[in-house]
Amino acid sequence: MPSTQQLEQSAEHRSKLLIDSVAGCAYYMLDTDGIVTSWNTGAQRAKGYAADEIIGRHFSTFYSSEDLVTGEPARALQTALAKGRYETEGWRLRKDGTRFWASVIVEPVHEADQHIGFVKVTRDITRDHQAEEQLAHTNKILDLALSNMSQGIALFDSTETLILANEQYSKLTGIPPGAARPGMKLQEILQIGLGAEAENRCKWIRERRASGQTSEFLTIKGETDRTVAVSEQLLPDGGWVATFEDVTERKNAEQTLERIAHYDALTGIPNRALFREFLKKAIGQSKRGNKCALFSIDINRFRSVKNVYGHRVGDELLKAVARRLQNSTRDGDMVARVGGDEFVLLQTGIAGAKDAEAMAIRVLEVLRLPFQIETHEILIDSSIGIALAPQDGVEADELNRKADLALYRAKKANRAGYNFFEQKLEVHLETQRTVEQDLRQALRRDELELFYQGLIDVKSESIVGYEALLRWRHPLRGMVSPAEFIPTAEESGLIVEIGNWALHTALRQAASWPDYVKIAVNLSPAQLRNESFIQFVKDALSCAGVKPNRLEFEITESTLMDGDDGIMSTLGQLQTLGVRIALDDFGTGFSSLSYLRNFQFDRLKIDRSFVQDLASNEPSRVLTRAIAGLGASFGMAVTGEGVESRAQFDYLRAMGCSEVQGFYFSRPKPVSDMKEELRNCFVQRCVV
Repeated sequence: MPSTQQLEQSAEHRSKLLIDSVAGCAYYMLDTDGIVTSWNTGAQRAKGYAADEIIGRHFSTFYSSEDLVTGEPARALQTALAKGRYETEGWRLRKDGTRFWASVIVEPVHEADQHIGFVKVTRDITRDHQAEEQLAHTNKILDLALSNMSQGIALFDSTETLILANEQYSKLTGIPPGAARPGMKLQEILQIGLGAEAENRCKWIRERRASGQTSEFLTIKGETDRTVAVSEQLLPDGGWVATFEDVTERKNAEQTLERIAHYDALTGIPNRALFREFLKKAIGQSKRGNKCALFSIDINRFRSVKNVYGHRVGDELLKAVARRLQNSTRDGDMVARVGGDEFVLLQTGIAGAKDAEAMAIRVLEVLRLPFQIETHEILIDSSIGIALAPQDGVEADELNRKADLALYRAKKANRAGYNFFEQKLEVHLETQRTVEQDLRQALRRDELELFYQGLIDVKSESIVGYEALLRWRHPLRGMVSPAEFIPTAEESGLIVEIGNWALHTALRQAASWPDYVKIAVNLSPAQLRNESFIQFVKDALSCAGVKPNRLEFEITESTLMDGDDGIMSTLGQLQTLGVRIALDDFGTGFSSLSYLRNFQFDRLKIDRSFVQDLASNEPSRVLTRAIAGLGASFGMAVTGEGVESRAQFDYLRAMGCSEVQGFYFSRPKPVSDMKEELRNCFVQRCVV
């Protein structure tokens, strides 16, 4: 049998072999002063030193300069001796100068109660350390991201336990800061803000999630209510991530955009878009027996009010009109503003036309009552067109069109009144469309031409000018009267193109006449509203080589009745060019005297309706004499129209008219038939 000494030597040898075979760790012994006394294979691999290179050297060789300055090696031995173990992690040096992160354990070694040295175990845990650092860095970034997010975020597990939440979660849900802590149940958290309602709220959240609805909007009460959007993302383990975003400003902006999109900015009542949707629904219900009536309402003389009192008063008037219209309706009805002074009203749940008629009468009456706007008492009236559903139409556009047709008829028949849609209005509209199409063809085919009627000087009884009169030589219908096609041209907008053609043609033809013969051309309101009209006149005069003082524009009182500032400005610019302006059909309108006060016309033309009765009607003579005297007082020339007899001419001359016009002296004729008349005119002028 081996001796005890042999057994001890064998055990020591096996222990050394075991330590040397552990290549992953550095095991080495130190004496009491820290001198290396043994060195295993793992130490050689970890630190790069062979045993004969390091045994006998102090173990501080493995420490960085920073650790040496702080006395780390000595402290390690002292701590191990005092406490029986020293454990730490830190950077250690290899032979080649590179560093690795080491896990270090130092324990004292005793023999027979006597301290004989230290055993030191060093393990390279650089990879673990880097992973921990990366994790710590990631966590730091995550914490930073969570704390700086504008959104609140909360993670719950399948038991409704809070795993993590950022500060915004508490802020956006109205919970005091720090009150929601990991480990708390959802219901506990909700009780902080909702109290006894927390249980019902929890139940609602579960039901919502079970139904597949993972988002909702919350209203958080406070000094100012906030709207918070909640969105949940379910996790595979049954938990969920909830995000909370303050969308108050967005919701307010959406509401503002909604209001802009569907409500009139001035009056605050619905606009055309919202009204159209309401109308569609009402028409749908009308098909099931719930009839409705659409009212197209136009405020008469609104432009005049705005012109006299200004835009601010005009705006306040529109607001007041909107309020009165709304107060005239019942629940289920709707009023909307669809244009400058245009309103629509939808009356629902009616029995028939009688209910609509009663509403129309009520609207007319309330709008006739005086409006007190600032310091002004303003009187207006209105015209109303009515279409019924389903009898007049079952489409929104169709019903709107028919209500507008009825409004057009109401305005034509009586400026203040109402009119129901009738089928004959469609026939009239179709006729207008045909005329419009033919007119467009006429412009392309040169079917339009000008006739000219002489303007007679009362002293010499000779022609001093001509009025250009539009004619249409239709290939099938023959000569068409302007009364048949001018209204259609005005409504379709063709009047601008036709009027400009007439002006250009008249100037071109007048260029060959004697310089003393003027040319009078009628203007439409649409031409005067065209921004490029002044330049067009300049170009037309220049192209024809006609001096501006030979051109006289005639406008009717109806052109001025809306009080359009732009029209008055254009007339002033025309006079500045040297062109003369005549007011035609004077005395037949409602505000003739106000026009003379607001604009210095060059000429007044007495309407033929007064002239025709001069010989037999004393009131006509009084009015004609007054108009002639009025013109003279304002320094305006006066022309009498429609002279068909010598007696009429004598009356007008005696009353002070400077010119006359009519069949007695000259009938309208094409330019090709004017040569002899112009020659006679020249002879008469030479004799005089």
